Amino acid sequence: MATRLPNYQMRDGVTRLGQSYFNPIWADLDSRLDALERVRINWDSQVAQLRELGLRRIDDYIRPLTDEVDALLEAARTETDGLAVALVDEHLTPVIAQVNAILAQAQTATDGIAQTLVDEHIAPILAQAQGVLGEIQAIRQQSNTSAQATLTEIDELRDSAQENADAIATLLAEAGWQEQLDNLAITALRPGDLARAGDYPTVNDDGQSAVGNVPDDIQAALTAGTASAALGRYDLAVNRNYQAHASTAIDLDLSAGPQVALVGNSSLRTVNFDNAPEDRSMLVIVFAVGAAGLSFTQLPSAAYWDSGEVPEAGAYWTQYLLWWTGSYWRGSVGMKQ
Repeated sequence: MATRLPNYQMRDGVTRLGQSYFNPIWADLDSRLDALERVRINWDSQVAQLRELGLRRIDDYIRPLTDEVDALLEAARTETDGLAVALVDEHLTPVIAQVNAILAQAQTATDGIAQTLVDEHIAPILAQAQGVLGEIQAIRQQSNTSAQATLTEIDELRDSAQENADAIATLLAEAGWQEQLDNLAITALRPGDLARAGDYPTVNDDGQSAVGNVPDDIQAALTAGTASAALGRYDLAVNRNYQAHASTAIDLDLSAGPQVALVGNSSLRTVNFDNAPEDRSMLVIVFAVGAAGLSFTQLPSAAYWDSGEVPEAGAYWTQYLLWWTGSYWRGSVGMKQ
């Protein structure tokens, strides 16, 4: 990807930090961010397509298996019933027909002849018929047992196939689509990750996708130990929170600023500085309105003041100049009246 870093680089002692320098940078970054934010991916559509793909795979591979199982089950049942019918038709029906014919003949004869016919012919045939019926029942019982075992095995295969189909659908829904989307030629950041003004996509030291911020980068560069900049002018915000504050104790948080504070001192007030930067120097200006004066927790004695004594307040106002060296405080009175 082409870089526009040369358009953003500053040169010591040459680059002037003002609107003529920063506004073209903001415009360029804004246009590039706008182009990036126009890239949209319909995540729900992608997931739906992949789920549909998984269902089609199930229809292609699992559905034929279940249909084949149903066909085998029906064939087993049909073959079992057909086997019993065939045995009856082939063996039992002819025997019964023969018995009926002999009985009909016996009824027309004398009792002795009938008895003889029964003993000589009918009884053996009936015994044979009973034996055939027993064999048929045994064969049918064996067929039922075999068919039941086959049905149980088929049910187990069907349950296993259903579990596999569910597992395939779950994997497609939960994992597969993410791997496919990762190969698209877009940033891996999700929509909404660029939340602050000046955010831009970048990579961290490990080569992973990350979010950078132009104002944060500039602030880090300007506050680095070796950084320098030439300013045509600058102004400072004024802390007016204690101008009409009634408390006798004032805590100024130097990590949040401002470095200029306006304090009303109709009565003596004590100023305490919090969170001075370590190993970095700064100037704090406290403008006291009133004649009661101020005392400073970090400058308790004359040794901390340039005049060799704790300064007295003016009759109307006093300007205190407090210098933080990076490890201790020194002070002086700039003006007073």
